[in-house]
This record gives sequence, structure tokens and C-alpha cells, in this order.
Amino acid sequence: MSLLTKEQLRGFIKENNLQTVPDIYNALKELFKETLLKCLKLSLQLILGMKSMRKKIKKQPIQEMDILKRQLKLNLAKWSLTL
Repeated sequence: MSLLTKEQLRGFIKENNLQTVPDIYNALKELFKETLLKCLKLSLQLILGMKSMRKKIKKQPIQEMDILKRQLKLNLAKWSLTL
């Protein structure tokens, strides 16, 4: 099972002017480095996003309680006016 076709591999070798084994090693090292950096950035964004969501979730019940209190005050005000 090959991830790249022979044509794609030949194109990669030609684009990067790979002629020796150290050239191939350095090119693969760069590819791996770029891939790892992208993965780390994405995981960091995911973690930070989860932290901000946790903050919103923690704040949300307080906001809901405030809304309920306001509704209760409005209802009490309406009742006192009708009595």
C-alpha cells in the first residue's frame, strides 16, 4: 500500500533536487517537522478552545440564574400591580 504514486514521488524528488541519501533524509526531516508543528498548533488551538468553552460554561449557569431572578422580579412586579 503506497501513499504516493510513483509520479508524485518522482515529482517530489525533482522539486527538491534530491540526489543523495542525506538530501532525502533532510527533506523527510523537514516534512516530518512541518507535520509535527501543524499537529501541535492544532492541538494547542483545541486545548485553548476547550478552556474558553469551559469558562463560558462555568459563566453560563450564573447568567441563567440572573435571567431567572429578573423574570421572577418582573412576575412579582406584575402580580403586585394586579392585586
